[in-house]
Order: sequence, then structure tokens, then C-alpha cells
Amino acid sequence: MAGDAGDRPAEHSGGQRYRSPFAVVMWWLWALFALANLIDLAVQGRDRFSLETAIGLVLITGGVYAVALRPRITADDDGLTIANPLREHRIGWAAVTAVDATELVRVRCAWAAADEVIRERVIYAWAVHSSRRKQAATRMRAARRRSGGIFGEAGSGSRAGPGSGEGLGGASRWPAGSPGWRSGPSGAGQFPAGSPGWRSGTGTPAGDAPGAVAEMDAEHVATALTERAEQAHAETGTSGAVSPVSRWHWPSIAAIVVPALALILVVRL
Repeated sequence: MAGDAGDRPAEHSGGQRYRSPFAVVMWWLWALFALANLIDLAVQGRDRFSLETAIGLVLITGGVYAVALRPRITADDDGLTIANPLREHRIGWAAVTAVDATELVRVRCAWAAADEVIRERVIYAWAVHSSRRKQAATRMRAARRRSGGIFGEAGSGSRAGPGSGEGLGGASRWPAGSPGWRSGPSGAGQFPAGSPGWRSGTGTPAGDAPGAVAEMDAEHVATALTERAEQAHAETGTSGAVSPVSRWHWPSIAAIVVPALALILVVRL
């Protein structure tokens, strides 16, 4: 899971949008598939089954739109807008107390009610996902990096024999003869940076690199939003915290309910 780089400016002064690029790709693939089938049914379909199939495709398309294309997190100067499949939440920065990553990005809110009692609420964002297995793998890699990794860090007391490829400052280290291995300037085994077998001195395996990016996306989004909330708190404080505003997103609901009702009517007629 990742932030939508095309919609996300580099600076905090403007709006930032986070969404899953994989979900967007899934939406467009399904949309093209559904469109092609609907055209085929419109040209060749002349029976009841074709009508039921067409309405079923529209129903599924509405569901895929709500689940894949719609979810996003938008951060601007005033706060967060969390768009979930059927609901939308608006949260001012003053009310944001914490942002962390579970299976979904979780935003904790707190504000003072009219009776001066502190109210709390937790809102989950569907835009970025992280499974428990991926979270566990991320924690294991972090622990491995802290302990020096599989091959050990420079100066950590681990062995660095000939061909280990130990470079300056914990540079890439690999056993001689490994696939992609080459001799470095000092004769030590090295991989070219960025090659399939390359391993950074932080102890992160090259084979984990693509997965690490996807698995750290939820953490990245949570960290970025936490930093922005802290920046807003430093600038304006939290005294103006108000309750988050939530509302139903009726177009998404209609995209599912209307074809579902139509399909029920057609099947029962």
C-alpha cells in the first residue's frame, strides 16, 4: 500500500492526498473489463440472462468503485478528510491526538464537549492497508536491523571474513561467489548498488526491498500525518478542537443500492 504521489506535493503548506495505487489499478482494470462486457451484451444480448448479467456487472462496478477508487486521505492546512467507501470524515488538526497504523490507518481524536468533558473517538481510514502478517514482518526486520542484521554490522563484533564485502561505514557485505557478486576495489565482495543482489548496510535484504516499501506505506502515512498534526499543534495549539464531522456519501451508496434493487426486481419478475 502507498501515497498517491501524483496528488501529493512535497511541502506541507498545500494539500496532500494518500491512496493505494494498487486499488486504483484494480478499479481501472475492472472498469475496462465491465465496459467491454456491457458493450458485448448490448450488441449480442437479447434474453433475460443478458439483462441480469448486465445489471450484475453494474452492481459489482459500484462496489469496486466504493472499495477501490473512493478511499483516500486528504490532509490540508485545516485538517484531515478521510474518505471511506460509504462515509466521509472531516477532522481538524486540533482534535487529532495520534495517528498510527494497524490493519488500517487509525486516527485518534479528542475534544472538549460543551460540559467540558473530554470526548474521544477513533476513526479508521480505508485508504491504506497493512495486514498483521506484514506488520509482524516489518517488526522482525526492524529488530534484525537493530541487532545488526543477518551478516552483522561493521564494528558490532560479528565476523567479516574474506569475501564478505564489508565496506566503509557498513557498506554492502556479501559472501564471495553469491549471484551477482563482484570484486570491489579492495578485493572484497560487493554488489553494484541497486542490483538484484544488493544489500544495504542497514541489514535489509535486497529480496525484501519491494515488499518493505509496500509494507511500510501505512507506517509512512501514519508518520507523515503525525508530523503534520504536531506542526499544526505547535502553530495553533489544541484549544480549538471540535468534534469530527461525519456524513454518508450518498453517490457511493446509490452506486450499490440502485443496481442491487434493479437486479432483485429483474430476478423476481
